[in-house]
Amino acid sequence: MIEKYKELGFHYIGFMCDSDDFARDVDVVSDSELICNKPGVYIIADTDGRVLKIGESMDMNKRIFRAYKWIKNSTNDKVRNYMKENGTLRFYVLPTPLITAAVAGFNCTASFNKSLERELLKDFRDNYDALPILNAGVA
Repeated sequence: MIEKYKELGFHYIGFMCDSDDFARDVDVVSDSELICNKPGVYIIADTDGRVLKIGESMDMNKRIFRAYKWIKNSTNDKVRNYMKENGTLRFYVLPTPLITAAVAGFNCTASFNKSLERELLKDFRDNYDALPILNAGVA
């Protein structure tokens, strides 16, 4: 349930619903300033708070507000189809810090988003003996 993740610092930022726009199938709506062009981990949950997907991105704004609305691929299509069959989906995010360090004379920037996603998925699998249903197929 999403309550556990809210205690870890995840914040509700918006929802996905059917769209009346012919050019796209879904709308992603938010009135939150919490999401921007920063890296982080996101959770998609249903309106009952059941965690359906744990994901990550180096640009949360593009991932949630652009990719899920416009880009067709197996992951996005799976999420959109689930929403059409089951109703509104909610997005929760946890931004992750960018760390810059000098390595071999180069300034390198990294984030913890991939590592945090992996740890959250392992924890979910350990607690529920399965991955979230929209993460199916992820190792």
